Amino acid sequence: MLAESRLVTIVGPGGVGKTRVALVAAAQAAASYPDGPWIVELSNLSDPALLPNTVASVLGLPEQDARSALDALLEYLRDRRLLLILDTCEHLLDACAALAQAVMRDAPGVTVLATSRQPLDMPGEHTFPIGPLPVPDSDWLPLAGASLADGGDAVELFALRAAVADFAITPDNIAEVIRLCRRLDGIPLALELAAVQLRALPLGELLDRLNHRFTVLTGSRPGALPRHQTLRTAIEWSHELCSAAERRLWARLSVFAGAFSLAAAEEVCAEVSLERPDVIDALVGLADKSVVLVEGERYRMLDTLREFGAEQLASSGELASCRARHIARFVAMAEYFGTHFADDDQMDRYHELREVHSNLRAALEYALEPDEDPGAGA
Repeated sequence: MLAESRLVTIVGPGGVGKTRVALVAAAQAAASYPDGPWIVELSNLSDPALLPNTVASVLGLPEQDARSALDALLEYLRDRRLLLILDTCEHLLDACAALAQAVMRDAPGVTVLATSRQPLDMPGEHTFPIGPLPVPDSDWLPLAGASLADGGDAVELFALRAAVADFAITPDNIAEVIRLCRRLDGIPLALELAAVQLRALPLGELLDRLNHRFTVLTGSRPGALPRHQTLRTAIEWSHELCSAAERRLWARLSVFAGAFSLAAAEEVCAEVSLERPDVIDALVGLADKSVVLVEGERYRMLDTLREFGAEQLASSGELASCRARHIARFVAMAEYFGTHFADDDQMDRYHELREVHSNLRAALEYALEPDEDPGAGA
């Protein structure tokens, strides 16, 4: 992409390794930029007006200049061939987009590589989405002669980071390792934080404690950015960047298990403080910010983000009402399917049932809560 476009944005949820991917890409492409790759870390910058000053400082430009920081920066870049990496742009989107536009207009030899939880939405921008690492199936076994750590990128990363705790993956614990990687959605940051905990906890106990993952995964790593010191702070960083409507929808979407449709989100999540049109806008915003993943015509939230949303929903006092709407939707679906399952479109019904199976099960669990109507569960 860097060879084809002068503006590339690596997009993905928090903790998936966007910065690391950017650094590896920059290293591999360094020969194309005789004036070098330069990385500008923006996570600690809160004032968008200071973005040109921050970039100028990284490039070593003198501060004593009669011109504005932007003019001085563009003058410096005009005849150079370099790769400018703007790392962590999501909280400065407008400023980063404006700077990228100015650089692309006035400095033809400069390529901008950005990392962000959502695109800059610029003309000519190429986006490179990255997601969590793949995890093997629970019954995976290595081929003869292969390493147990070769089952998937998530298992391999966990094995590499756990090595510092004198931990090794064996045939006896591979199933637990896979379960742990699945519980953490294959998110590299979560896997690295979990691997650190092996210094103090046996694998089985660590796996048990992941029911409270935000409490457990608090180990710091040398050189880690403040927002990456714990899983919670990484997710809270995303939460703070959301609008009020997006935060409200994030919390309410936590009642869904697995994938859900737009119609389901509207029916379950819309009410007085969040009308149906607002649900669509907020859902698009959450997808842009990599909080919600788009899978064809359906949406899904990583379990780690869903658990955080569930905490917010419980504290908002809306848990019971959201669950009630969730139950009502899937009771209605069950009743309709029960009446029409033998119709000519039976196969379509079957496929739809498979897609909503996790949510039917969740609705049943909600209905069996002591305060709910057991008739709905039946």
